[in-house]
Amino acid sequence: MENGIVYIYGLVDPRKDEIFYIGYTKNLRSRYNAHLNVNGYRKKMNPHKNGVIRKILNEGLKPEMRILNSCEKKHNKTENKYEHELLEIKYIKEYREKGINLTNLTDGGDGGSTKTKKAYQYSEDGVFLKEYSSYIEIGSFYNINPTIFTKIVDQNGKKSYRGTYFFSSKKKANVFKFKKVKKDNIPIVQYSLMGKFIKEFKNQREASRILNIHQPNINKCLKGERKQSGGYYWFYKNKIPKIMSKYSNTSKPVMQYDLKSKLVSEFKSITEVSRILNISRSYLTYIIKRNKIYKSFIFKYKNNK
Repeated sequence: MENGIVYIYGLVDPRKDEIFYIGYTKNLRSRYNAHLNVNGYRKKMNPHKNGVIRKILNEGLKPEMRILNSCEKKHNKTENKYEHELLEIKYIKEYREKGINLTNLTDGGDGGSTKTKKAYQYSEDGVFLKEYSSYIEIGSFYNINPTIFTKIVDQNGKKSYRGTYFFSSKKKANVFKFKKVKKDNIPIVQYSLMGKFIKEFKNQREASRILNIHQPNINKCLKGERKQSGGYYWFYKNKIPKIMSKYSNTSKPVMQYDLKSKLVSEFKSITEVSRILNISRSYLTYIIKRNKIYKSFIFKYKNNK
């Protein structure tokens, strides 16, 4: 998609006739409708911008999309960015220098950078963990939008992510003051919902990082505050229940069908569906019970026709 016209636009607050967000797109109508969908799946990507749009809509108005400039989609080898990304950076800078409080999370030009920028991951106490070839690779591993990492890498916004730090270079990591993390090296063990031993980990942080399961949820399992997390049972190594049979799997298998009633996938449990497809358990339970359609699919418990 190297060719084609790209538009640099501003979203205008009609109450003040003032631009509050700057972006770029090849399809103005589609992008405008996406901005208006403040309750959609992207609602957490920029809550500040969505908050402004929501207030405008609540007053019976709509933001205006004002074209600031346009250009052909062409890569600038010198800057290692596309021309429209450079224009976005230019306009964001100009408007901010005028004192206009834009809701953009970054200084712009992030579209291409997610594909080309490397990132280095470290533990909270400064141990190097992994090198990623791009933000897209990180986003794919953690199953979130890669642009979020523009606010995480080098602590541009959030300080850490899931108990780890990300840096754009090892040089920046070397001068960073890492936390003196309280050591929690109590080994923990992972069991399937059938009560079968799977793996032992040095601690909760290691299990969370390797399996991409939220550490606080693992901790709740270890404390007995919840039964399982990520589709697994968790125990301290020195506190494994003597009778694992009581932890046998009582979860119902879940079947995924398309709208023509053709079987697409079968999952061991609703937890597995939630983890793999990134759908909340409560919402899955709701659509299964109400026989609702979710993104052109129907989910049913096995043997429940």
